[in-house]
Amino acid sequence: MNARIFFERATGIIRRLPLVGRVFECGLGEHWKTLEELSSGLFWSMLPIWVGTYIAFLKGPLFNWTGLRGAFGGAIEGGELFIYAAAFLAPISWIVHRDPPGAGEFPSKLAHTILTAVLTVFSAISFALQRTGQAVNPTALHALSIIFFWLSLFLIYLATLYHNHRLPASLPEEMRSQEDRFLNEYRKRHQ
Repeated sequence: MNARIFFERATGIIRRLPLVGRVFECGLGEHWKTLEELSSGLFWSMLPIWVGTYIAFLKGPLFNWTGLRGAFGGAIEGGELFIYAAAFLAPISWIVHRDPPGAGEFPSKLAHTILTAVLTVFSAISFALQRTGQAVNPTALHALSIIFFWLSLFLIYLATLYHNHRLPASLPEEMRSQEDRFLNEYRKRHQ
């Protein structure tokens, strides 16, 4: 079996999956636009963690990757990633359940809604257990905070990507051409 046939079969299987099936229908421009939107939001919303990491790194004894990793771990050891995970999931409800004029239907409403609710509830429970000092495994909580954080980023990426994909064309050039067509038709009718 050559690589092309394998790729076509693999993408055919992935297209049938409820949450990630529509990824291949989206163009590279839509992926890029989504990455731009999320990366700027991610950077600015997590600025307290970046600054805390920077300060801890400068005050630490090591000036290498181990020191940087330790500084970052110290900046998130209080359960902050659980809060960020839940915060990143919040817009999904709006994205999934609001259908703007001219937009198609959101492709995975049920899967996004269920996973968003589950991750939000478990993030809140985990954060509450950690902050109240309940007898829990700190290593497991730290690992879960990282897993929940990456899962929430993945879900918001998909939700934003699918939302951008279902919106009608809104590039300025396309809008301008629609306006020009409307004006030309109006002039023809009323001359």
